[in-house]
Amino acid sequence: MFDDGGVPLPEVGFKNGFCVLDLECSDGGSAKYTCGNMGITAGCGDIYSSSLACQWVDVTDVAPGTYTLVMRTNWDESPDANGSYELSYDNNWAHVCFSFDRDVDGNLINFTKSQDCPVSFDCQGSPFGTAQPDCEGNCGGTVVKGDVNGSGEVDNGDADTYVQDILGNDAVSTPCTDLNSDNDITVTDAALAAGCNYYGADHVDEDGVHDHCVWDDEIINPNHLTTLSVGDINTTDGYVDIYALNPDNEIVGYEFELVGMTIMSVENLADPLVYDINPQSSLGGTKVIGLSYTDQTFPKHLSPVPLVRVYYAQTFGDEICIAGITDIVNEDFH
Repeated sequence: MFDDGGVPLPEVGFKNGFCVLDLECSDGGSAKYTCGNMGITAGCGDIYSSSLACQWVDVTDVAPGTYTLVMRTNWDESPDANGSYELSYDNNWAHVCFSFDRDVDGNLINFTKSQDCPVSFDCQGSPFGTAQPDCEGNCGGTVVKGDVNGSGEVDNGDADTYVQDILGNDAVSTPCTDLNSDNDITVTDAALAAGCNYYGADHVDEDGVHDHCVWDDEIINPNHLTTLSVGDINTTDGYVDIYALNPDNEIVGYEFELVGMTIMSVENLADPLVYDINPQSSLGGTKVIGLSYTDQTFPKHLSPVPLVRVYYAQTFGDEICIAGITDIVNEDFH
């Protein structure tokens, strides 16, 4: 399916079938194929009516707008099992345009469709092609968004590279690195990369199939409030414990900064059976990042509980404070 700009959309449904046969021959063919010997004779056709299961497109999470639904057959012009090629490929596609709006509650309204719609071309000029500019703007390019370590795919190495670049003040926001399009590189980008690696492009749960490697713009949930506070301070062993109060949401990752001290090391204080992570910091720096690479979550808490212990190399002045929280990533990667 393509949007009104000709850009292919993520998979939003599938066509279910069990056999291909000569169900009708209204164009002059002579039926010879069945479910036991599948195929379609020239001049014949198979019929999949709307009453059959899975003849649908799920637009639950599709934004209102105008779209083109395209059906392509033998698009790579392959031969059949006997090695025979089609005489013509001119009719190997069909399309239909549709549009819809949504009301204030998000319900679909004003649905219309038409078969009189323009052909969509990809960036190489191929009708109904799938070639699109990569994140660097190169048509048909191979640079993968989020592949900051250059491995050719998004993996946990990319998530860790995000973390190290942030701690080293080397992170640069570009169309290829900024996964949530907020013009900043934070632990959220690292979490999205880790989620892509862990769940992949075709994760199935109770709500259907989800592509965790296609990312939405930054989503901030004002109803999910997390408060960090300075808890225990041990001047003998030289550490500060940071507590978390998160009554509304679970935590996948966090990034915050301290003042009044320089960091020597950090240690996870969460239950390792639930949130087994290795928080990180830069030696002599002030920033702390914690992230689960396997989508483990720090559970909700109705009162402040220990989250991470920060050992300091030295302190400055009379106070150690949390200077600011850059991002807290919830269970929905928001």
